[in-house]
Amino acid sequence: ADVGIGLGGLHHAGPREQVIVGAGQGVSHMLFPTLRAEDGPVLMRVQRLRRVSLAAVDLAQAVQAERNYSFVHLGLGLFYVLVALGASMLGVIGRDRGQFVFAALFAWLVIGEWQIVSSSLPAGLASGVWPPALWDCVWNALMILAAAQLLQVRERAPRWNRWMVVTAMLFVLVIPLFQVEGWYTTARTVFILLPGVMFSVVGLAASWRVWRLGYRVGAVGGVLFGLDAVVYQPMLLTELINYVVPIDADRFLTPDWANILSSAAPSFVFVGAIVLRAFEQLRSAQREREARAAAEAANEAKSAFLATM
Repeated sequence: ADVGIGLGGLHHAGPREQVIVGAGQGVSHMLFPTLRAEDGPVLMRVQRLRRVSLAAVDLAQAVQAERNYSFVHLGLGLFYVLVALGASMLGVIGRDRGQFVFAALFAWLVIGEWQIVSSSLPAGLASGVWPPALWDCVWNALMILAAAQLLQVRERAPRWNRWMVVTAMLFVLVIPLFQVEGWYTTARTVFILLPGVMFSVVGLAASWRVWRLGYRVGAVGGVLFGLDAVVYQPMLLTELINYVVPIDADRFLTPDWANILSSAAPSFVFVGAIVLRAFEQLRSAQREREARAAAEAANEAKSAFLATM
């Protein structure tokens, strides 16, 4: 440190020198394998663009934990690929536009898993630098559209279907605000006040309406949006208040298990929706065939009676 020796260097999608990057447990980190305990104190200059923490860790254990984390998310990515392809095929075969919404959602999840494991991939296979808030906004827009297909609000509650579509559009429209330099705080405020809050309110209201109409799937939607509201809304509102009055936001952080449950729940719910929707298509096609056969039998009986007369 006294002579200004560089610890390492890297670019997000470029060469890396004497540094190992990763995203284990959802937190981006950099490991400097050339540092040793016998080197003594090290002076580092850190540019604090966001929260930064420093810790001495066992290199072998940290690398193995990163590999395990990447392996899990690689498996999830492959699973999402299969689900997206399956939903697309079902949409083509059954001419069901709702399946294409589910396919788009899981395709976007594949891109999200690619982002997560990119830090462990060679530079040529990494996802590169994404525009701020792009993935989150598109994910929320696709999720509320997929929930509308799950609840079938277009047929059961048209007014709430329009509100869900408007909320999805707001998530997309707020993306350009994040790209303007110096507008990040304004963009986050608009994000929290409009689509961020509307996401939970509109989703819960639509689920309640479908439940009151006698459809049990409304309870599933209520659990999905309720879990999201419990986990994320306190953090969003705390962030909004912190722009005006500084407060300790760490007290409002939810446990890791709640974040994992809230992140995993939509995938399982929508996989179930894809399967149930496919079975409904099969039952509908079977009923149509039975009705067609009955109509043909009636026509044949009528023709035979007329011929006899």
